[in-house]
Amino acid sequence: MSLTIAILTGRYGDGHIKAAEALRDAMVQLNDRQNINTVLFDVTDLLPQFADKLTKKLFVSGIKRFPSLYDYLYEKTRAESKITTIAKKRLHGLGLGQLYEWLGEKKPDAIISTFPVASGMLSELKELGLIITPIYTVITDHTVHSSWINPYIDHYFVASKLVKRDMIKYGVPESFITVTGIPVHPNFSLPFSKRKVKGKLGLNPDLPCILLAGGGFGVFNKIENLLQELNDLMVPFEVVVICGRNQRLLKRIKKKEVEYLYPLKLLGFVENMHEWMAAADLLVTKPGGITVSEAIAAEVPMLIVRALGGQENDNLHFLLQSGTALYTENPGMLRDKLKKLLTPGSLDVLKQAMIPYQWQKDSAFLVCRKVLEETCALGRTANAAVGDIPVLEPGI
Repeated sequence: MSLTIAILTGRYGDGHIKAAEALRDAMVQLNDRQNINTVLFDVTDLLPQFADKLTKKLFVSGIKRFPSLYDYLYEKTRAESKITTIAKKRLHGLGLGQLYEWLGEKKPDAIISTFPVASGMLSELKELGLIITPIYTVITDHTVHSSWINPYIDHYFVASKLVKRDMIKYGVPESFITVTGIPVHPNFSLPFSKRKVKGKLGLNPDLPCILLAGGGFGVFNKIENLLQELNDLMVPFEVVVICGRNQRLLKRIKKKEVEYLYPLKLLGFVENMHEWMAAADLLVTKPGGITVSEAIAAEVPMLIVRALGGQENDNLHFLLQSGTALYTENPGMLRDKLKKLLTPGSLDVLKQAMIPYQWQKDSAFLVCRKVLEETCALGRTANAAVGDIPVLEPGI
């Protein structure tokens, strides 16, 4: 007897889809011994194509150009209110009929959502009595916000005990929350040799590698300034820049490539981020939930140079409180920070701070294990078993 798990997500930013893909691939690995059918669905596909493209463009460009406004709106809507409830009801109603039809076709035994709008739509369907399927929400940042919390969600998976504490303050029962970390791809749990990975990627194993990345959409428009600052470092190093889907940024940097006085490798969107993380000695980035979780799993120290507000401020708060990253608000301080970090032994403190969080390498498996255990307990399949996934003790 087969078991069907639906994973719902949305391509607003890249973190939601990457978390969904991590869960899908973890389920695929579990399927070696079980009959699990995993289907992934982007709920933004329910929108008309022109509306989908327009809203995504407005979302990404709005965050880039008006981060203070985005942060203001995020904080104003953090707690549930009459306004947020009305707004969510209207938003979640878009495409609700099509989603119901899709679920009727797939007939999932459990549904996992990594996107707040998808969670809200599922909650609406359950409130209307149209579905009884267990709904699991995976929060993809170190944050608590009204957009993620919906009344008919059966269980939440969160990044840390701090997030769990805040969820309880917002009225979510403690028994509805499990700390798993933010799901990262199973590839991040694989052992690696830094020298071998560097050689495979065409990097110099004897030079420190600085990796600059700002999310899959390349929402990191100060990279060019950072690259110029690196010219003044008086230590040997090489740089890898991952621009994501921001082709304009990639072309702009290529035009100025001759101005940079160090080895530089430019990339667009990559599928093997686990290898680039493994090769890096230092990651310079913004605090996206998936990016920082991948960095911690890869044990690569971080220097945060820009937070776009909202959930990224919450992620930054976690990083600084846990001691797993450094932060500079002043671009003029970047050169001195990097010079200090690249001196022998300076990165070890950040690496040590990451040790208590290494169990989160298996975050995707922890989510899948919980979902499968509860689905099997409901008697929805006679043959499924959760397999030999280690039971790990959650950290902070």
